[in-house]
Amino acid sequence: MLNIVLDSNVIINDWRMRGIEFQLLKWFIINCNAKLFVPQLVIDEVTNKAREKLQKSIRLANKNIKEVERIINKQTNSRISIMLLLKLKKEYRSYLLNFFDDLDAKLIAHDDIPHDVLIKRSLSRKKPFNNDDKGYRDSIIWETILQSIAICNATTIFITDNKNDFASNKNANILHDDLLDDLKSKELSKESVILCDSLQSFNDKYVRPELEREDHVKDQIKLNQYPHLNITNWLNENTDLIISEIHNKIDITCLGYFDDHKLTYIDSIDFPSKFELDKVKRIDNIDILVSFSVICEIEAYFWIGGRDELPESNMLPLEFDLMVDTVESLIKGVELRIPKFYGNCLSCGHPVMSDAAETCTFCGVELC
Repeated sequence: MLNIVLDSNVIINDWRMRGIEFQLLKWFIINCNAKLFVPQLVIDEVTNKAREKLQKSIRLANKNIKEVERIINKQTNSRISIMLLLKLKKEYRSYLLNFFDDLDAKLIAHDDIPHDVLIKRSLSRKKPFNNDDKGYRDSIIWETILQSIAICNATTIFITDNKNDFASNKNANILHDDLLDDLKSKELSKESVILCDSLQSFNDKYVRPELEREDHVKDQIKLNQYPHLNITNWLNENTDLIISEIHNKIDITCLGYFDDHKLTYIDSIDFPSKFELDKVKRIDNIDILVSFSVICEIEAYFWIGGRDELPESNMLPLEFDLMVDTVESLIKGVELRIPKFYGNCLSCGHPVMSDAAETCTFCGVELC
């Protein structure tokens, strides 16, 4: 039996939980021996974060609408009432509860956690508390797992990207020693609670291996002969979406820029005719999951030293997951990742994918 616990940050990364990673999680819970647990505090925090995000976005939208009205000298009646916020917050909370109810998830309250347990933890600076005495919320979540979810005859997977408060200093997927000591005091093995630093990491380890391979479909996709997906056409028809995702996810230090530099906008993106098809797997009798990678070339502007520089051409590695509806020939979900790379080859421009590489894997030139 596998118990799965979600932290707030996992949901905040996909507010409506409609992305491919959540679709895979749903499939796993429905089809495998797994149970989903959600601490009540997570529901409360995600709802509050959604309210804060909406409030900030509404104010920004109204400010921009006001500026448009000044320019065109005309009222648009398009401003969003801040009074709508309470209704939207309530609707979002209901959405969360219905989503987890459909998966038969168990919501775990924290009312029975003794306050003196948290005080003792804080005073001793035991994780998730830190030296600044921060970590109250995370400590409640950990105590919830410890007291209400972790049991000796099951493995509990805690999915969180909060490495600082839960993980070992050496490995983001191993619990901190303080938390391992808590398990020992409960006579639980250190394998009874396992940390995953992202939903993607969880799916890569537990879910994707369970999906059935579709090698005959893979062969057709490689040749762009599959009737429900032509990867070359899809890339060229979805450049706006891909550029937007690159903006959100790129680490410009991989391109040799500094943290205080900023990618302002991408002017164009080009894809080669070749792509690397990784896996094609069957999710159900309708949907398949297609994973592939490609090297693209972007023309981008960067904000450096208080001014825009001339556009620069850079090559980026991209990894994609596409959820394909094989009945309607629709793309139902897209996940884009930019894998870590270590600059570009000075000869051909291709990304260097290893910090230990001595020669470029594309052109063979020796790297400096």
